[in-house]
Amino acid sequence: SFWVGWGTGMQVMYCARAVLHDSSIFGHNDFVSLTPPVFTSGVFARDSTLWIANSEVTCVGNSGAQVPGPGLELMNSTLHAWRTSIRGADIGGSSCDECGTPGGPGILAAGSTVSLFGGPTSSVVGGQGGYDVGYLSGPEDGGVGVHLTGNSHARIQADIPIQGGLDGDGRFQAPAFRTDSTSSFTLVPKVFPT
Repeated sequence: SFWVGWGTGMQVMYCARAVLHDSSIFGHNDFVSLTPPVFTSGVFARDSTLWIANSEVTCVGNSGAQVPGPGLELMNSTLHAWRTSIRGADIGGSSCDECGTPGGPGILAAGSTVSLFGGPTSSVVGGQGGYDVGYLSGPEDGGVGVHLTGNSHARIQADIPIQGGLDGDGRFQAPAFRTDSTSSFTLVPKVFPT
């Protein structure tokens, strides 16, 4: 299946088991200037267990957005993913007035558990930041590959390519992982079965 959402591409709310298989989901990081800021993402899951296989999840960047959109956002949820590429909103180094938006994280998890099992086509990438000429703030940071907060934990197959996005100048790369003091990740040297 193929789904393009204006705003969040797909929402999974209060589901004991949701399965996304052989799909391409694209959310659009829309013009968002709410207080507090509201993310738009490729896939958003709240209080759910989400299984993803053989799929692509992307948040498409928008230079006018006020907050960076994650490819996949989890709140109090559990993720199991195989053979899946996940990408945060890519502002793409846009040079314009008021487009000083960082790139979106590939995965943003709060109070969640993430298991990335790998396999062909697996990757997690943060988006490239913008470049704001209106306020002369210069290049914005790229998005982190995997951002874990609020007592989140991840187990990730070690050979999955995970990387942060480039800044608005394309010179500096964001880290692959970022955690707060309550969160952690483990890279598992396990080979995906062929």
